Amino acid sequence: MSSCGLDYALTGAAAASIVAPFATAVPVTELWVTARAAPAMLAELAGGEPADSGYNVTLWQARDDTPLVFRDHVDGLWLANRFRLYVDLRHDSRRGPKEAAHLRREVIGF
Repeated sequence: MSSCGLDYALTGAAAASIVAPFATAVPVTELWVTARAAPAMLAELAGGEPADSGYNVTLWQARDDTPLVFRDHVDGLWLANRFRLYVDLRHDSRRGPKEAAHLRREVIGF
């Protein structure tokens, strides 16, 4: 997405699997995208179409680009900063709290 000028930050289990591997599968890839992007453009850039169920990618937007602040560039990908990633994992109803605790121990350091 950054190759087309769209700022993003990978978050959730997908980002955690890069910086602190824990999960055996990543059922949904979650990304924060710039607040300036129109939803229709996002679907087109992602090569997908909006879905209410059965989705495997979630694109999140905030009112501003705060979720993209202090993002990290790792292995050619932009990842949400470790504290944003921790918060996002905590809100994941699947295995998020366990992944967040693992990230906290391994990456944040307490």
